[in-house]
Amino acid sequence: MRLNGGLDTGNGYMKGEISGRSDINVDYPSVNAIYSLANDIKAEGPAVANVIADIFNQMDISISSDLVPDGKRRIFGKRAINSRARTMAFDVNSFHRSKAEQEMSAIMVLGTFAGAALKDYYEAEGKLPEKLMSIKVNCALALPVSEYREFKNRYSESFRKGSHLITFHNFVEPVRAELVFENVLVFPEGAAAHYAIANGLADIEKALNAKQKNLGITSKMVQEAENIIIIDIGEGTVNFVVFQGGELSPDASGALDQGYGTMLDECVSGRLKDSKFPFQGRKMLADFLITEPSPLNRAKYEAIREIVDDEGSVFSEEIVLAAENYISRTGSGTEAILVLGGGSIPLRRVLEPKLLESGDRLSGIPVVYISSDDARKLNAKGLRKIAQELFGKVKASNEKK
Repeated sequence: MRLNGGLDTGNGYMKGEISGRSDINVDYPSVNAIYSLANDIKAEGPAVANVIADIFNQMDISISSDLVPDGKRRIFGKRAINSRARTMAFDVNSFHRSKAEQEMSAIMVLGTFAGAALKDYYEAEGKLPEKLMSIKVNCALALPVSEYREFKNRYSESFRKGSHLITFHNFVEPVRAELVFENVLVFPEGAAAHYAIANGLADIEKALNAKQKNLGITSKMVQEAENIIIIDIGEGTVNFVVFQGGELSPDASGALDQGYGTMLDECVSGRLKDSKFPFQGRKMLADFLITEPSPLNRAKYEAIREIVDDEGSVFSEEIVLAAENYISRTGSGTEAILVLGGGSIPLRRVLEPKLLESGDRLSGIPVVYISSDDARKLNAKGLRKIAQELFGKVKASNEKK
């Protein structure tokens, strides 16, 4: 079996598309939890198809690999969150280690490709594999722009070294998959999103506001702009990705070593805790904020929302100050600022007005705030496009293993 794909290993969500005999969409929380006996539910009969349909949020796997030496069983995604067990997520605190150095990266990437392989096999064959699945993988991954130059080679080589054995414990009989990574290409976050935009994979027309349209700015102009700054707001970093003359400028680019998830973590351990609003981590807080409150819960919801918005306003000021710093370095040639990333969506209410004001002060540089439909997926779309062009589509005649 062969899998090709682009995978955005986000601090908040795993996102991407992996192609085998079919195209498999990936979009699930970047969370796992150590297995406990209470999670030992075996799927059989019709329940097998239900597990496969939502495999990334249902996986119960163990990994045998130099990258994950403990070999423990782990559950993933929403199942991990709902288990109320102690969950593991990417470290997004200030001064955290590079994503390339966190074991979490290997766990999520290996688990995702193994899950995609099992889903691809089951949907083609209509049954679980009885023998070891041998899978060759070609993929495009990404790192924050501030980590890219230092860690890209080490990150790529870590996956290509040896093989990785994954065992699924969801079923009555274990299912095993062996992953061998043939090609692993690493790109800067934000730059991958730019590649998606340049190839028409974003709805820029929807992102332009009325003032920009009245000035004659078109989606084609933005798509073809050569001198831009992309502000990519994630859970653990804010990337400022600078393009000059149509080329990425690594020396002019950089990042804030914190993101929207960092801010939520600080809310959980700081003002929310002090205000007697306990949450078991940022994922639980994020889920609370996107859930429509009941009348009984409305007052509590509004109080928590006010605290988070206050912190978001402070964080937005930091983003704007950093953006102004990057703009001042690039001079008056900057044509546009594009704002995207999963963290840009909940911050929009407080961040967009501040950025628009900043843009007006700095030679009227237009700020294009990418819509929520595209904002969190553009890095994944760019990586998938790159993978397709470099590795091609997996043929329908993909070996049946």
